[in-house]
Amino acid sequence: MDKAREVCDLMVQTHCHPNVVTYSTLINGYVKLKSIDKALDVLQEMLKQGIAPNVVVYCTLIDGLCKSGRIPMALHLFNDMQIYGIKPNVCTYGALFDGVCKNAQLDEAKALLKHMESNGVAPNIVIYNILIDSLCEAGRIKDAKNLVFVLVSRGMVPDHIIYTTMIKGYCKEGCMNTAIELLNKMKQIGCSPNIVTYNTLIDRLCKYNRIPMARQLFNDMQIYGIKPDVCTYGSLLDWLCKNAQLDEAKAFLKEMESNGVAPNIVIYTILIDSLYKAGQVKDAENLVSVLLSRGMVPNHITYNTMIKGYCKRGLMNTAMELLNKMKQVGCPPDDFTYNTIIRGFIFNGDLRNALCFCDIMVNEGFEADADTLSLLRNHLSHYKPESFSC
Repeated sequence: MDKAREVCDLMVQTHCHPNVVTYSTLINGYVKLKSIDKALDVLQEMLKQGIAPNVVVYCTLIDGLCKSGRIPMALHLFNDMQIYGIKPNVCTYGALFDGVCKNAQLDEAKALLKHMESNGVAPNIVIYNILIDSLCEAGRIKDAKNLVFVLVSRGMVPDHIIYTTMIKGYCKEGCMNTAIELLNKMKQIGCSPNIVTYNTLIDRLCKYNRIPMARQLFNDMQIYGIKPDVCTYGSLLDWLCKNAQLDEAKAFLKEMESNGVAPNIVIYTILIDSLYKAGQVKDAENLVSVLLSRGMVPNHITYNTMIKGYCKRGLMNTAMELLNKMKQVGCPPDDFTYNTIIRGFIFNGDLRNALCFCDIMVNEGFEADADTLSLLRNHLSHYKPESFSC
């Protein structure tokens, strides 16, 4: 961009005057680099040179401003372009809709839709998608459904994105039967569901404990030619682990791998956590060895899961070794780590170390949570403070 800017300046110096295409190219470059202020400076330069920006210039700037969260400035430019007699097109409106909806400004979006229609610009399927998704996210499923009726009445056909968005909305509201009906309707009209559609349904069915239906969809998607991914397996594996069906969870992990889907750190962490909770420490440690042998790096959650498992089993020395390992590998302990270790020492009758780690935690900028404080109060009420100096 610096070189491009130099060439533009050289044009001015040699009386080869930049035109709207030159400035538009510069603006587009700055926006792509997220240098929005520099792009706005170019707009001001254009105006000073008496060169009128076109709809492409404004659309690029509005899109960049919306993506960087600067909605008021985007709306200001939107008003300016109309003052200069430049009519917004569907792309301009699309950029604004995306911005205001992502910032949950749904009233602004509704006003924008009216403005768009009054200007004779027909919303396309993309704009309806943006609006429907935002309404579903806000829990306004009835309004989203009404908007689907509107687009159908205007001769548009809902695509798999709209259907999936509506399914996600119904799932979020707990209307699982309606969501499954929509899936069946998609198939009937030849609108193919994709992996996102199935993953949305399977995940929510697992959370609502409707496992037979989740398993049925897991089988159906494969019959339909859609291969389950790590998210699909993760939802089902999470349910199996939370319901202490560990043998089936282990078998499911093997099935996942045999189907060519590589488990990620999240999958391993779910299973490791459940194995520790069930007291299957050796199996948990073996799984940790497997993920390390595959080049995966444990994250905070994985380390915290292991530390919690060792604390629960009274293996405080091993928990401390892991704490030191976290520091060595550049994964510093967080408040959850310290609270877990402090509670571990308390449960194992070592109040001296519990208090020492309270000091360490505070020095690191963390605080004890409600459970830790409650345990400390209950245990310390029986002892003299001077007995516990570090």
